[in-house]
Amino acid sequence: MKHFKKVGLVFAGLLAVVSLAACASEWKASNAEEFVKSSLDAFTKGDTKKYAEVTKQTEKEVKSQFAADIDDLAKSFDGPGVTETTKAELKTMTVDLLKISKYDVKSAEKTKDGFEVKVAVKPFIGFDTLQSELEKQITPETIEKSGVDMTNQSAVSEWAMTITVDIMKKAVQNPTYGPEKEMTVKVDKQDKGYKLSDADMQKVIAFMRSGK
Repeated sequence: MKHFKKVGLVFAGLLAVVSLAACASEWKASNAEEFVKSSLDAFTKGDTKKYAEVTKQTEKEVKSQFAADIDDLAKSFDGPGVTETTKAELKTMTVDLLKISKYDVKSAEKTKDGFEVKVAVKPFIGFDTLQSELEKQITPETIEKSGVDMTNQSAVSEWAMTITVDIMKKAVQNPTYGPEKEMTVKVDKQDKGYKLSDADMQKVIAFMRSGK
């Protein structure tokens, strides 16, 4: 579903902005590993304690920023058949989708510019069959059986969206994953601290949510 393509970009954007607060004069490899892991834990599992410590913020600040960006994302859930109830369901599903992310921070190696951290990621592929499932469940016959007025396009769209959300919920509740892939996230040394590579984080999140 096109709305979920935005999740990775919002998530990566959050990390890129907040990570500027990771201040330190000199880090070891273990610090870089902790930075990447705590960043992922905070914005997927909702475990913000360690991330707040690393970035010298309060948990309230981190959670507030994340909640605000999820709210902004929810506003983009628009289109035929999308009601306020559907938007609320999609918002909840976005959070649930992030929570089932699978990754393992493996190691970090010091480089000239900072560190390179290896992360093993298993992509969620539960939506790969969404289109085929929709084609099975949304047909002229099933629309007629539902009792929806087929001449009312708005009503048909709302009914179809209900089916779509139901399929997606089941996919998130019973997640399936693709083969694990090892990826690299650079942690770059800045004047007053360290920063995660925006491009690397976007690649990790993109792969995490779709395997692509």
